[in-house]
Amino acid sequence: MVALWRPETDQPFGQIEIVPIGKNQEKMKGLEVPGLGFVGKWSQDGARMLFSASSAESDWKPMLWVVNGRSDDIGTDRKLIGLATWADKCSFTSATIAYCAAPRELLTGSGFARESANDTQDDIYRVDVGTGQYRLVATLSDPAAISKIMPTPDGSALYYTELKTGALKKIRLR
Repeated sequence: MVALWRPETDQPFGQIEIVPIGKNQEKMKGLEVPGLGFVGKWSQDGARMLFSASSAESDWKPMLWVVNGRSDDIGTDRKLIGLATWADKCSFTSATIAYCAAPRELLTGSGFARESANDTQDDIYRVDVGTGQYRLVATLSDPAAISKIMPTPDGSALYYTELKTGALKKIRLR
């Protein structure tokens, strides 16, 4: 998989289709996204994909979902995780575990105005993409919005970049 393409189709309002494109320009089965503002993130092995999308059901806040990501079954086994954040604020430590920074509060419509969360403190969650369950694992001692999160290979700590300052910081998980 080298790209995602959004075809011009007659999708109902509030729903889009994403079509993966292979390295030889082959188009694969489409992924139905129940919302707008798609942001995707593949697991390390490509077997799963986290994505976020905003819809009327979520007050147009970005909600995290997981689907199968391999070309032969892409888009199947779609589960709403229910964590309100963008998928690019997540990072995988394995094929089934991701850590995500999620704003403590999001305004209605923040899926269309991401900058509205720039001053909101993020908390860090561990997400099991196999089960769809998540749990709070850390709150920041210096409250900040996070732009990027990077777990250590052993999962004992996370590095993160503060959105406003660009400062790189570290937080221990165990």
